[in-house]
Amino acid sequence: MADPLSDVLKHLLELVDVLDRAAVAAFGAQTGAEGARTAFTEAGRGSANPLITQAATDARTASDAARDASQALGRAARAYAAYINTIAPGTAPTRQATPGPCPPANNSSSPQAAARCPSEYLPGP
Repeated sequence: MADPLSDVLKHLLELVDVLDRAAVAAFGAQTGAEGARTAFTEAGRGSANPLITQAATDARTASDAARDASQALGRAARAYAAYINTIAPGTAPTRQATPGPCPPANNSSSPQAAARCPSEYLPGP
């Protein structure tokens, strides 16, 4: 029979991984929405059509919401990792938010690059 604490730690580490992947996906969504906002803004230059303005506004709202979700998910992953290390020191890797979206080797605004960037590298609150 497996050690009950080991089972709990395994499930918590899996949860951290799920939160990490969700944070990265939300960061990719933010990047995509910000790109869409830029494209709508450029396309609407000189136009008085309210639909293009609304599209840019909606893309900005989506970008802000995705950023907020990414940050909240990253904070949750860090909190669970800290909890894991409280009950079993050294079990979860130490996590710290960095000022940028990814370390320089992964620094790109593409969703594919964001998918390689764990949530500890996502911008914090």
